[in-house]
Amino acid sequence: MLNHDMKKITLIVIVLLLISAAFIFIHTRSKGTSITGAPIGSWGGDSGETLVFLKDGTFSLKIPPPQKKTVNFVSEVHGTFTMIDSSHIKLHGKTAREAVATSTTYQFSDSGGELSLQEPGNSLVQKYHQTIN
Repeated sequence: MLNHDMKKITLIVIVLLLISAAFIFIHTRSKGTSITGAPIGSWGGDSGETLVFLKDGTFSLKIPPPQKKTVNFVSEVHGTFTMIDSSHIKLHGKTAREAVATSTTYQFSDSGGELSLQEPGNSLVQKYHQTIN
């Protein structure tokens, strides 16, 4: 009888562990790809740059060339984004020249057709206005 009870307890523990592992897997997968609350659409900056967030979780930033020619000018950044919470977005992107992508988390707000992005620890706020395509 004791042996039968031990097998029953062991089976219950294994089932609970499997359920917990499945829950953790599903939770971390959905959190890593969340775009709920993201500022989907096209946004234009005052300097002519265009920032686009797509429903598939990708983004692109196109920057017009400066008036003076610059040797190491970056004209486009592209990659993926993830919503950290309702006021933070993580951009994981790279330029055509970079071999490795970099990630930066921004505090953001999207209000009245204006998108504001601010890197933590930086006082500069980048502002964009929603554009109609």
